[in-house]
Amino acid sequence: MMILPYRTQVFVPHLGRMLKAKLDSGADNSSLDLDFASGLRVAGYVNISNSLGKSKRTPYALMDIVLPDPIGTRQIRVNLADRSHLRTPLLLGRSALQGVLIDPCI
Repeated sequence: MMILPYRTQVFVPHLGRMLKAKLDSGADNSSLDLDFASGLRVAGYVNISNSLGKSKRTPYALMDIVLPDPIGTRQIRVNLADRSHLRTPLLLGRSALQGVLIDPCI
C-alpha cells in the first residue's frame, strides 16, 4: 500500500513529462484535460452525469501513468474533458487508485 497526498505529480509517458494530478476517492473515473490529450486515440464514448444530474457524452482514452514505487506503471481509462478552469489537468479516480491511500494532510 502506498500513501500519497491528494495533489501529487505523476509521470505521463505519452507526454514525456510529469503532470499535476488530484487524487479523488469520490470520483469513479479519471479525467484528463483536452490540452494534454494529443497523441491519445479515442477508445470510445461514455455518458457522464454532473452533480446536477445533467448527462453529457464524453470521449475516453486509455493511457499509461507512472506512480511512485512500488506501484509503478499502470494503464488507466481517462475521460477527455476541458479541465482548463481547474487547478490540475489530471484527476485520478478510484478506478486508477488501487493500492493507494490518500492523505489529505500532506
